[in-house]
Amino acid sequence: MLKRLLVSIVGLSLLFLVLLFLESWVMIPIVCLLSVMAVFELLHSTGFLKEKRLLCLALLFAGLVPYWVYSGCDRSAALIAVILYVMAAFLFGILRPEKVKFTTICGVFFGSFVIPYFFSAIILIYCSGDMGLFYLLLTLVIAWGTDTCAMLSGMLFGKHKLIPSISPKKTVEGSIGGILGALLMATLYIAITNHWFFTAFHYIPVLCMAFFGSIIGQLGDLSMSYIKREYNIKDYGKIMPGHGGILDRFDSVLFVAPVVQAVLYLMGGVFL
Repeated sequence: MLKRLLVSIVGLSLLFLVLLFLESWVMIPIVCLLSVMAVFELLHSTGFLKEKRLLCLALLFAGLVPYWVYSGCDRSAALIAVILYVMAAFLFGILRPEKVKFTTICGVFFGSFVIPYFFSAIILIYCSGDMGLFYLLLTLVIAWGTDTCAMLSGMLFGKHKLIPSISPKKTVEGSIGGILGALLMATLYIAITNHWFFTAFHYIPVLCMAFFGSIIGQLGDLSMSYIKREYNIKDYGKIMPGHGGILDRFDSVLFVAPVVQAVLYLMGGVFL
């Protein structure tokens, strides 16, 4: 518990400093690398690594998807790439049916396409304009603020299980605490950035985003827990002490970021 909180505080502080001075083009390879690492964790923990050539193809695809999304890859070229990828995956299955099952192909395709596609929203938010950094930080505040506050609320007040068949430790009280915590963290974030960085966030639209984003973030957490439960996995990786792997830490972000990016797109790049 203490280790997890310390890692969160130190990690968020370092991340803020890095993002504050990071050139936008550097974000692209970072997100591509995170996508590859997350996909590897998923495929490794679920046991989908028996066919090494399919694994290499999946990791290559996972690294390219965020770049394609950012660069606005031609739809025809992207469609051809996806078709060839699917055909190659089935070819490996046909040639090695004892190692590559249909469930393996489905799992590999989900991991190497959907997860990187969701990751690409981080790039799109960050590169959305002068406020991109602050929108990305808001996304992280909502997602990780929900996680932390839900955990603390569940430990202090949790009595009623949320969905015990999927995540035995999560409680209704923790879920509510996560939402309230996200609202509080978003309020503090607005106050700090408006005062110290001269942003112009308005409370109502951002708090609405925090409310719905917190619910969506918890859906992301439960979705990754759903996979863990089926394959009897505790953590996807062991990169961060007390937090597991990349996928464990970014599960809620992966669901919140596309929603924030979609809202930015629909509102013309701003929802002040």
